[in-house]
Amino acid sequence: MSLAELSRLQPRDIARYLRTSGWVEAGRVRYAMRWTLETADSPARVLLPALITLTDYATRVADLLYAVASVENRPARAVYTDMALIDADTQRVIVRTNAPPGTVAVADGLTTTAGINHLLLSAATSEALGENRFVLPGKKPKRARDLLAQALLEPGSEVFTIRIPLSPISGQLPLRHMSLPEPPFGRRVSQLLYRAAWAAHDAAARSLATQDLNGFAAGVNSGVTADLCAALAALGSTARDGFAVRFGWASKWSIPQTYNRPTITFGRALLPVLIEAADFLRMRNTAHHAHATVTGLVVALRQATQNSGGTVTILAGPGSSSDLLDRRVTVHLSEDRYRQAIRAHLLTESVTFDGEVTRQGNALVMSEPNLR
Repeated sequence: MSLAELSRLQPRDIARYLRTSGWVEAGRVRYAMRWTLETADSPARVLLPALITLTDYATRVADLLYAVASVENRPARAVYTDMALIDADTQRVIVRTNAPPGTVAVADGLTTTAGINHLLLSAATSEALGENRFVLPGKKPKRARDLLAQALLEPGSEVFTIRIPLSPISGQLPLRHMSLPEPPFGRRVSQLLYRAAWAAHDAAARSLATQDLNGFAAGVNSGVTADLCAALAALGSTARDGFAVRFGWASKWSIPQTYNRPTITFGRALLPVLIEAADFLRMRNTAHHAHATVTGLVVALRQATQNSGGTVTILAGPGSSSDLLDRRVTVHLSEDRYRQAIRAHLLTESVTFDGEVTRQGNALVMSEPNLR
């Protein structure tokens, strides 16, 4: 990088990169801030110049950049790109194989790339669907496929970098005149992937100690799916000692303080658990919920044939069986009950049904319903 390029890096963007990469601010030194990172050998330290107006600002940034690149075992140009990129979230998948340094076997590289594809697609699909599922549908939503087409991948021998583009903020009023806008779809996918990956990691660690996979079912509320678990297992299948995923956030959009653990490390012992979890969630997808209750608004109606009833879809709300909350349940009704459901829909009134709920693919279906 030239000194001109380095002089354009803003201190706040460099600080954002350091913070989301695990570095910790450790005090001020005159016109610079000290940052440290715990490593396997000893703590690494860098100095971030606080003022872009310093005459030697670019030289100081160069020192910091090459120090960070050395610690991360990455090209300085790649680190510079991450620091300068303010309109894309970045995830780095770190996979160390048995190939010679600086290389990766073709088959291993293809496996890792396919795993990244499935991982990102699973998170984008979950966000696009807007609901929690044990197993994702085979046909992915167009919005998820479009995001995958726009995302960029920078493959490496050990580090595969994913860049998720974020929509620009256009026509935004000053914050005093409006509430904060909703983050763009790409940022919401990054956040869901963060939550889901951590939930899968923690469930796998607990399962390794207790031999109980139920933590993965609970993790579905955080975006864990059979598809995500299978993708994570695939990422580690070629690694000699597991793999890690490191999250970086574009500075254009703020990130809640709860997203403060940037690196998730999946040790090799967790990989078989993830494979078991994928099968476990697929089995749960066909589970029965005998004598369940669903209470909520009718959000869709479909008449079968004239005078023969129809099908309604209910968004399960408070009063429903706990494992149905916020899920859509399909109920087949007789003509009389279908008319009652139409009336409730027009009046925006809740309805309550009791019956046996089964999973049919990704759908929840209630049979022999009793209307309360």
